[in-house]
Amino acid sequence: MTPLFSEPDLACYDVETEGIPKFVDAHFTELDKIEYIKRFRSGYGVEFSDDFEECRVMKHLYTPFEAYWVDKEVKIYSPVNGTITSIGYTILNSSGTWDEYQSDIATIIKIQPSEYKAFTVIISVVDIRDMGLYHGLQIYEGQHIGYACLRYVNKVTKLPAFNIAVEVNMCPSGTKRLSYFDVITDNVFQDYNDYGATSREDFIISKEERDKDPLTCVFDPGMGYCIYDKGNIPNWVYLGNNPSDFQIVSEYS
Repeated sequence: MTPLFSEPDLACYDVETEGIPKFVDAHFTELDKIEYIKRFRSGYGVEFSDDFEECRVMKHLYTPFEAYWVDKEVKIYSPVNGTITSIGYTILNSSGTWDEYQSDIATIIKIQPSEYKAFTVIISVVDIRDMGLYHGLQIYEGQHIGYACLRYVNKVTKLPAFNIAVEVNMCPSGTKRLSYFDVITDNVFQDYNDYGATSREDFIISKEERDKDPLTCVFDPGMGYCIYDKGNIPNWVYLGNNPSDFQIVSEYS
């Protein structure tokens, strides 16, 4: 399983007994610039699971149209009122590989929602230069906090994508990862519906489906545990430009 960072002041919330609250009422990026979205529990990528599941990618990658594959083109917003609890740094070098803790070019931001302190929203591969962000800063829903970091990317060396994940502290049983589409309001989902989505499940591979189609994790010294097989379940949603373009597809192309 993927090691999880501990947060010192998280509350507890049991989504099994209390249900999943829909607390995200703002988009975290410019949806009209997005071509593909990777489905929750997908295959092929760096393994990203939790204390309850393993060997699956439990977050959503957002890939813009190729015209936007440059820095400071796709804006990133805070989807909630909350506090920045962590800022981590990585950098993509010119060969398209990751070097850690060398720059604030590509950033991992963790946000604790003000009204749901057991939850954490994680937005990764973000350029926060000149945004004035720091650990402990109070930010507001819809606040511009950076740009998708899309430098040195192409279809050969690196997938041009940034991503969003959601965690909940299910103490004492552990940390559980949820789909972003589990926690957005109907108001936010309506914009995805306008692109042709019929339900939130379009963006989610269920645990039962994934368990029946398991993936294989392989340790990579430079990346950690990786999933090199795609499985038999389609991994991507293609948004396109209008509702007739919408498809659930196996391959990013």
